[in-house]
Amino acid sequence: MAWSAEEFTKLINRGSVSVANGIDLSPAPSNTAAARIENLEHCMQTVVFERCTMLAALYPEYSLVFAVPNGQFRPGQRMEAGLKAGVPDIFWPVARGGYHGMFIELKVGRNPLQQKQQQWIDRLEMEGFFCVVVRNDPEAVIAEMESYRKLSICSTG
Repeated sequence: MAWSAEEFTKLINRGSVSVANGIDLSPAPSNTAAARIENLEHCMQTVVFERCTMLAALYPEYSLVFAVPNGQFRPGQRMEAGLKAGVPDIFWPVARGGYHGMFIELKVGRNPLQQKQQQWIDRLEMEGFFCVVVRNDPEAVIAEMESYRKLSICSTG
């Protein structure tokens, strides 16, 4: 089940969600705002990937989108080799409009873009990737992806 933008907004404001595809997406008990934001970003990402799965039936390039395990770790755990803090949440390795691919950073509420995140976005843009930051709305992510998908297809050669 995919949520509409209105349903997701209610979800954010309410601070809880129901079960989707058999996965309990209700926020984990936590006393920290950071943990609640992380959980809502995860819920938003879940909605985005559900929509991409549906769109892949019409546009196969949507099947290429994937999440980036960008260095999030829990206290007491060591960061896995190769993970980098600040890398955007989603990568779509589809060349369009002269770009090599699209990176998407998800933000919930007024959660600010961190310095490392902005540095990664700046560097990725310099390297020829299209980057966007989308707040609070999984449907806005899909709209950004659709706009990007409609850019001219890059030829190799």
